[in-house]
Amino acid sequence: MLQMSTRNWWAKGLVFENCSCQLVCPGHMHFDQLCTHERCLGYWAIRIEAGAFGQVSLAGLRAVVAFDAPQHMISGNWTQIILIDQRATPD
Repeated sequence: MLQMSTRNWWAKGLVFENCSCQLVCPGHMHFDQLCTHERCLGYWAIRIEAGAFGQVSLAGLRAVVAFDAPQHMISGNWTQIILIDQRATPD
């Protein structure tokens, strides 16, 4: 059973994205626009410079979100995996 957290969180850092679309993915500009191809395959690489989840610091952590999304991203039906820095704690 999935439990949702009501803790406040924030993060500041850098996001690098890349996908199978043209130079600038229309779907990333706004999820309601159509991507270049039938499926958008890509990733977001994230480096958190400062941030917190409740009382837990997120500073210095990194993550990668790899995804396979439909041409009309806002329609849902994505497949994705999130890889979180091994330095992250269970908290």
